[in-house]
Amino acid sequence: MTALAAPGARQRIRHANLFVAFAFTIMADPVSSVAYAVEAALGALDGELSSLVPTMACVIGVIALVAAGYHGLIARFPNGGGGAEGLAAAFGEGWAFLPLGALLVDFTLTIAVSCAAAGSALIAYIPELAPVRVPLAAGLVLLVAAATVPGHRARVVFATATLAFVATAGLVLVLGGGVQGQVLTGLLARRGCRVHLADPHAGRRERALRFGAERAHDAPRDEAGAATLREALPGGAGADLVVEAVGRPLTWRLAAALARPGGEVLLHGGCPAGSEVTLPTGPLHYEELTLRGSYHHTPETVRAALDLIAAEALPFAELRGAPVGLAEVPALLAAGRGDKHPVRP
Repeated sequence: MTALAAPGARQRIRHANLFVAFAFTIMADPVSSVAYAVEAALGALDGELSSLVPTMACVIGVIALVAAGYHGLIARFPNGGGGAEGLAAAFGEGWAFLPLGALLVDFTLTIAVSCAAAGSALIAYIPELAPVRVPLAAGLVLLVAAATVPGHRARVVFATATLAFVATAGLVLVLGGGVQGQVLTGLLARRGCRVHLADPHAGRRERALRFGAERAHDAPRDEAGAATLREALPGGAGADLVVEAVGRPLTWRLAAALARPGGEVLLHGGCPAGSEVTLPTGPLHYEELTLRGSYHHTPETVRAALDLIAAEALPFAELRGAPVGLAEVPALLAAGRGDKHPVRP
């Protein structure tokens, strides 16, 4: 029975994969436009925010007009053909090349502008690339061209790239607004993530906004508080990624309750030695959560952290206390507050 069903199942899987790849290839055009549309509009308006909303309203009006045109065209030619079929039927076959040429120009400009925007984004992340802006954009165009060589299989490449772009806009919830939580918030925000932070201290919540958090919440203290916070997050279904940066068994448990179905929990905060934690089996099993540990004191991560501090990529000055002498260090460590102070030899 299994042997008879297997070929059909494999065919359905292939059809599903082709559908997903084709759908995301189509969506890559509007998604790429969204990636740079607002930035391009602000540039054209010289940063005049008061004109942005009316401009976007005009853009939406144009989209509505195009959608209405497509709706009528599809109703007239339900078997496909688009604008080329419509013009050929109305004015003759020679006119069909007009929309086909316009489509080629559209795709060419979309790829060119997308690659230029991608180059600008890379330069914003790595400023040292600024002198090679034009070769960088041209190289990206060649990369896109090379990706089309496999033909229909290239749809998988573009689908993967589109999924990667969508993933960068995922919602991340950081639990804990101490030094670790603030730095993680800043790094995630710099990578394009939407970051929310939860901490019981108002001052830390305000600081998180300066480090790039989209919003800061009061920290949950029990399961009921976690449920309230989950509902307060965009979509009300939990975060795509929850980063625990407190290091307490209770917070580890609550982190699992704050992830969306299929989400991921990163247990970054280290609990005291000998600690044990119980986790709810329901979300782990039925919602297919992924839990990961994190150890961040390898030589590579220490060097990366030092480079980050030296570059002043984030407002680290807010995390540093007043300088102290060697004699004061034991008392600070005994206090266990996690404060960071430069030490005078």
